Amino acid sequence: MVVLFRLSVQRELDGARAETYSSDIRELLDIWGDRAFAAVLRRQSPAVRKSMWRWLRDIGFTDFAKRYPEAVAASHP
Repeated sequence: MVVLFRLSVQRELDGARAETYSSDIRELLDIWGDRAFAAVLRRQSPAVRKSMWRWLRDIGFTDFAKRYPEAVAASHP
């Protein structure tokens, strides 16, 4: 999970790679659950957490903050 979080700040992550990344992050969040996902995310650098906030926001959950409040909170540096 840490490696995937660190990928979020890579400039080369665009186009098809970005779409795949977003899909993988969403799936992992669903599998791991909000609490476990957030626990790992909280231990990341502020830059990674800020980047993950953008990715999580862009995934497009209409009720994202309600479904994953801890992940949302953890993504704010």
